[in-house]
Amino acid sequence: MFARRIFVPVRLAVQRVAAARGRLSVVAFGVALASCALAVAFAASAIVENRAVADAIDGLPPDARDVEVTWVGVGGSPSERLEDVDRRARSALTSVGLSPTARTLVYRDAFVDRRVVRLVAADELARWLVVREGRLPRACTPSRCETAVLGTGPVPKVASLPVVGRADLRSGTPLRRRLGSPTGRARTLVAEGVAGADRLPLLASAFRSYTWSAPLASAHPTAWSLGELELGLARARSDLQAASFRFDLVAPAASLENVSRDARVAYRRLLLVGAECAALFLVFAVVAASSLRSSALAASRRLRRFGARRWQTDLLAAAEATAIVVPAAVLGWAAGVLAAAALAETTDTPVGAMLERTALSGTGLALAASLAVLSVLILFATMRAEPVLVRGRGLSVVDVVAATALVAVVVALALGQTDPQTLARDRSTGIALLAIPGLLLVAAAILAARLTRPAFRLAERVAPRARPSLRLALLSAARNPGTQLVTVGFLVVSVGLAVFAATYRSTLIEGERDEASFAVPLDYSVRKAASGGAPGAAPVGASYTRWAAVPVIRRAAQARSLNLTTTIDVLGVPSRAIERLRWRSDFAEDGPAELGRRIAPEQPLRPVGPRLPAGAQTLSLPVTVRGDPLVVTASVRTEEGAYLTLELGEARRGRNVLRAPLPRFARNGTLVGLTLEMPPATAFSAAHAAAEGGAPDVFSGGRLVVGQPRVGSRRLGTDFRRWVAGTSSAPEAAETLSVRYLLTQEQPFRLRPRQPTDGGPVNVVACNSLAERAGEGGVVPLTIGSAVVNARIVARASLFPTLRCPFVVADEGALETAVTASAPGAAVADEAWIAGPPGLFPTLARAADGTPVAVASRRAVEAELRDDPLARGTVAVLAAGSLVALVLAVLAVLLVVSVELRDESGDFFDLESQGMAPAALRRQVILRLASLAGFGVLCGLVTGAVLTAVISNLVAVGAGRAVPVPPLRLHVSWPELALGLLCLAIALGVTLSLATRRAFGGLVPRSEGR
Repeated sequence: MFARRIFVPVRLAVQRVAAARGRLSVVAFGVALASCALAVAFAASAIVENRAVADAIDGLPPDARDVEVTWVGVGGSPSERLEDVDRRARSALTSVGLSPTARTLVYRDAFVDRRVVRLVAADELARWLVVREGRLPRACTPSRCETAVLGTGPVPKVASLPVVGRADLRSGTPLRRRLGSPTGRARTLVAEGVAGADRLPLLASAFRSYTWSAPLASAHPTAWSLGELELGLARARSDLQAASFRFDLVAPAASLENVSRDARVAYRRLLLVGAECAALFLVFAVVAASSLRSSALAASRRLRRFGARRWQTDLLAAAEATAIVVPAAVLGWAAGVLAAAALAETTDTPVGAMLERTALSGTGLALAASLAVLSVLILFATMRAEPVLVRGRGLSVVDVVAATALVAVVVALALGQTDPQTLARDRSTGIALLAIPGLLLVAAAILAARLTRPAFRLAERVAPRARPSLRLALLSAARNPGTQLVTVGFLVVSVGLAVFAATYRSTLIEGERDEASFAVPLDYSVRKAASGGAPGAAPVGASYTRWAAVPVIRRAAQARSLNLTTTIDVLGVPSRAIERLRWRSDFAEDGPAELGRRIAPEQPLRPVGPRLPAGAQTLSLPVTVRGDPLVVTASVRTEEGAYLTLELGEARRGRNVLRAPLPRFARNGTLVGLTLEMPPATAFSAAHAAAEGGAPDVFSGGRLVVGQPRVGSRRLGTDFRRWVAGTSSAPEAAETLSVRYLLTQEQPFRLRPRQPTDGGPVNVVACNSLAERAGEGGVVPLTIGSAVVNARIVARASLFPTLRCPFVVADEGALETAVTASAPGAAVADEAWIAGPPGLFPTLARAADGTPVAVASRRAVEAELRDDPLARGTVAVLAAGSLVALVLAVLAVLLVVSVELRDESGDFFDLESQGMAPAALRRQVILRLASLAGFGVLCGLVTGAVLTAVISNLVAVGAGRAVPVPPLRLHVSWPELALGLLCLAIALGVTLSLATRRAFGGLVPRSEGR
C-alpha cells in the first residue's frame, strides 16, 4: 500500500513531463546547456593545462631546458673508460624517455707550452660555435688536435694544441654551462670530438668531466606525466650514483616544479571561469522553472483536495524536477564530452588521456551527478518553497541564499589570496576568492528582486499624472509578484555578468598591452647576446644611432650596507630620454620628465683620459720595476664606446719598455687606465694553491715607476698629477708616476685618470623599498662587479620600464663614467631601445656590425602574451560569456512575456470585453515588461560596475599564468559597452513587439488547470 502511494505521484510526474511542452523544454534546455558547459569547461581546462606545460617547457631559458648527466674524475682508469661511462649515461637518460643530443668534455686548466689553457671538446662542434676568424678545427686525434680559441684577445701559440680559428659560442649551447670561469689568465680552446680529445697523451692523467645533455622536450612531457618524469629522473640519478660515485644527474627540478605549478594555475582558473558560465545557464533554467510555479501549485491544490498528503505533493514536485533534470543533464554531459573530444583533436591533445582525467573520470562523473542533484534541488525549491515568517515578515529560501552569499564574499575577501602559488595549492582560499563573481551576482539578483516592489511603487508615485498608461504599468508591476521578480533577478545576473566579463576582458587585454610596453619600453629592444662579437665592435647602444636609439646599461649590483641578500638591478638610461618611454601614471608620483631632470648631471659625462692620435699604430710604456715581475695592460675606450684591453707585456726587475700594437678601431680612443697583474705562471700557481687550501695566499710586491706613454715616437703628454694610483691620492709629479704595488691572484692594481664622478655620488631613482631603507637623499654604496659606486637617491618609483623592485636608475653617461673608474668595460651600453615601424625587426637583427644580438618587439611580446593558452582561453570564455549572457537575457524576457500572456489571459479578456482596445492592452503589457526589463538592466549595470571594481582590485592575476607586471589596472571599453547596451535595448524592444503583436483580439481565458 505504501509503495502504491509512492508510485502514483512518480507516475503522475512522468506523465506531466511527457505531456508538457514549451516551458519544460526551456527548463531542460537550460539544464542541458549548464551540464554541457561544465563538461566542456572541465575538459578545456585540462587541455589548456596540457598546452601550458608544452609552452612553458619551450619557454624555459636555455640553461633550464636540458637534463644533464655528468662524470667527474681522472682519466686512465681501466674500470671507467669513456665507452663504459658513455653507455651508462645514455642508458640512464633513455630510461626516462630522454634522447641525448650533446656530449662534451672539459679538462681542468693546465699549463701547456708556457700557456695556461682550458681544453674543451664536443661532438659536432659546428652546432655550437660561430666562426669569427679562420676555420673550425678538424676531428681531434692523439697525434694532432686542432683547436679554436673562444673570445677576444690575441691568439695563443700552443704547439701541442694548434689554434686554427677564433669562434664564439652560440646562445643556448650546453658548452656555455660547462665552461664556468677559467682561473687566472687561462684561455679556452675548443676541439672537435670527445673520443679523440679523451686520448691526448699530454692530458692522459688530467682531471676532466664528461657531460651528456638531453632536452626535456624529447620526453614529450604532458600535464599528466610530469610527476612520473620527476620520479623517473630521481630513480635514474640513484642508479647512476650506485654504479659510480663520480656520476651525477642534474635536472631542472625547480623549472619542472614551476611548470607544474603554472599548469595547475591555468587548469584551476579556466575551470572557475567556465563554471561561472555554466552557472549562468543554470540560473536561466531556474527562471524558466519559475514559470511552472503556478501550474505546480494548482496541481498540488487539486491533489490535496482529492486527499493527497503533503509529502505526496512534495514527492510529485521532486519527481517532476528529477524527470526534467536527469535526462537533460545526461544529454548535456554527453554533448560536452563530444565537444571536448573535438577540441582536444584540434589542439593535438591525447583525446583518451584527456577524457579519462576529466569528463569520464570519477571526479568528472561525480561533478556531473552533483550538478544534476543541485539542479533538482533548485527546481524543487523554485516550485515548492514557501516563505518563513520571522516577526511577521516573510523570509524565503532565496533570502537565506543571499545572506549566505554575502557572508561567503566577506570571508573570501578577508582571507583569500589569488597569487599563482595559492591557486596551485589544493586547499586554498584562492578558489573561493575567484568564486566571488558568482556569489556577488546571486546576492545582487536577490537584492534587486526584493527592491522591485518598493522601487516601482515609488516610481508610480513620482510618474507624471498625464501618463496614466505608464502609471498603471508601474503599479501593475509593483503589485504582481512571481515570475516578473525572477526575471528581474536574472536580468541582473545576465547584464551584470556581461558587464563584468566585457570590462574584465578589456582590462586583461589592456594589461597585456601594458606588460608588453613594460618589457619593451619603445617599439623594439636590442640586447647583445651572452657572448660574441668582433673585437672592438661598437656597443649595441652605439650601433643603432641612425634610428635615434636610446642606449641602455643594465647591470646587477649588491648593496651590502642595506643588508640586502638579493641583487639590485641597475639601469643606466640617458636622462633626457626617459620622457620618451611608454609610461603609466602609477609608476611614480613624479612624471618621467621630472625624474629625468632629477638624475641628470650638470653636463653630459663620459670617461676622460689621454687621447690616442688618429694615426697611432703602437702604444709603448716605459716602466721601471723594483720588486716582483708583473704584467701591465692598458684599457682604451674607443670613439664608439667599446673597451679594449691591450696587453703591453710582462715587466721584470729593472727598466722595461712595454709595447702593444694599436688596432685600427682603437685610434682616436681614450686611455682610461693601466692594470697591474701577476704573470700567468704565478697566477696559475696562486689559483691552484688557493683551490687546494694547503698553501697561504701568494703575493707580488714592489715599486713601479711609469714614464710618459708614447704612440710611435710621440709622447701623449700625460699629466700624472690628474691620475689616481689605486686608492691613494694623485701623484705629485706630472711626468712620471711612482707607486708601490701589492698584487694577489684575485686583486689587480689600477692606475687611472681622475674621473668627473670621483668628486661625489651619482644621482639615481630608487624603488620604494630601497628609498625607505636608505632615506630620501641617502647615499648607498653599490657594488657593480669589481667597482663600487656611491648612489644618492633623489627620487623614488614603484616601477620603472623593464624593472621591478629592487632597482635604481641613473643617467647612462654618469653610470658608465663612475664604473669605468674602477672597472673599465664593466658598464657598457649593450642594450638599445628603438622606436620604429613594424617592418623594422629584420633590419635591426642585421645592423649590429657582426655582434650577435637578440631583438625583442613590443608587438611580438604582446602577441605572445595573447597566444598563451590560458590567456586565449580566459579572454575567449569572457567574450563568449558576455555574449551568451545578453542572449539569455533576451530569451528570459521572451519567456516572461509568454508566461504573463498565459497566466493573465482571463484579466486581459475581461479588459478587452469591456471595450479596451487591443493596441492599448498591448501597450500596457509592453510598458510594464519594458519597465521591469529596464529596472533589471539598470541594476545589472550597477552590479557589473561593483563586481568589476572589486574583482579587478583583488584578483591581480592577468590573462596568463603569472601575476602581471605592471599590475592590472581597470580599463573600461566604453564603446564596447555602449554598443552592447544598444544591441540589448534593440533586441528587447524587438522581442516585446513581436511577442505581443498577435497577443490580443479574440483572447480566450484559460482555466486554472489548463
